[in-house]
Amino acid sequence: MWLFLWVLAAMGVGYFAKLHGRNPAIWFVLSLFISPLGGSVALMVADRYGW
Repeated sequence: MWLFLWVLAAMGVGYFAKLHGRNPAIWFVLSLFISPLGGSVALMVADRYGW
């Protein structure tokens, strides 16, 4: 169950990356490895500072 929720949250990060015009596959894999919460924070920082 924990793994399912982890992957589901990582897919959510990928979806929001797509909405913001970024490559969703890269952000999905990134959030799988560091954590969905870390991936979403990294996406917010990337959006904020144009990374």
